[in-house]
Amino acid sequence: MKQYFLAAAVGLGVLAGCSSSPKPEVEPAAAAPAKAQKDTLITPSERYSYALGMNLGQTLKDVLELEGVIDYDIMKQGMVSVIDTNQKQLMTPEEEQASLNALVNEVQASREAKLKAEAEAALAAEKAFLEKNKKEEGVVTTASGLQFKVIQNADGITPKKEDKVKVHYAGSLLNGEEFDSSYKRGEPLEFPVGAVIDGWQELLMNMKVGMKVKAWIPSALAYGPEGAPPVIPGNSLLIFDVELIAVEAANPPADTLTTLDSTAAAELADTAKAASVDSTKAAEPAKAEAKPEAKAEVKEEAKAETKPEAKAETKAAEPAKEAAKTETKAEAKAEAKAETKTETKAAEPAKADAKPEAKK
Repeated sequence: MKQYFLAAAVGLGVLAGCSSSPKPEVEPAAAAPAKAQKDTLITPSERYSYALGMNLGQTLKDVLELEGVIDYDIMKQGMVSVIDTNQKQLMTPEEEQASLNALVNEVQASREAKLKAEAEAALAAEKAFLEKNKKEEGVVTTASGLQFKVIQNADGITPKKEDKVKVHYAGSLLNGEEFDSSYKRGEPLEFPVGAVIDGWQELLMNMKVGMKVKAWIPSALAYGPEGAPPVIPGNSLLIFDVELIAVEAANPPADTLTTLDSTAAAELADTAKAASVDSTKAAEPAKAEAKPEAKAEVKEEAKAETKPEAKAETKAAEPAKEAAKTETKAEAKAEAKAETKTETKAAEPAKADAKPEAKK
């Protein structure tokens, strides 16, 4: 803050284009009567002057919180003495610097005392709240002092410290002031479990994917007495609504998947299993199925062509003598058998063709 204040002082000096050397002593003019505050800004000069005043006021806002320390009229006189060369400067540059350093130290001491008092009050309020809250139905209190309540249960996986998680959350202080929300940003946050405050780490490792909880994180598991200015004061109890959406394991086992989407998990598991099967072995079932089919086709064709021809031969032998019937039947049977062998041999190329197709 010291640099911040001094930078503002230097900036005003640059704007004024003044020299640091003392100006000739001139009797100050009689004090003009105080002007009434203006309600409107009409001329360019008025607008420029007011804009510079706003800029200076914003820069010195932290300093001016010391009630009774700053005299606005004297401050204005010092400004004018730098800008108007006819005005007498009441300090040397060395005196100016020494006074500014003393002011910064006083402001810092005052601020530290104020923050300490606020932190002590916050710690007392936190202790009282947690003591009462742990008696509420459904509230779980861990050994570290973390408190949480399950709003929506789930049976997904639980993250480990080295894992990465995706969460939706909203955080607020004990007074109800919200300081952060992924819901309002419109997208969940992804981060390693071990990269956040202790209270968050413990909370996440007590959750499962799909769960929603409300958590109360003591300041000792969050930002402690220092807080995280300007958003989170010292000793602040943090209240979070947390939804664990997904977990990405740092070292996932080969046969498991650690995402929320069960459908995607099943698909990836099937893909991994299929990739591990030898391509030749994977083709064997198709080959095995092709062989019986080819043989069946051969047998059916041979049978279909053999039977009519055998019957034709038998019928052709019927007009012969009774004594030759046996011989005729034997001949017909022999011819049918021969033709069957011939048809079977003719069908062998089909069987041979079936095997490469199966391998393909």
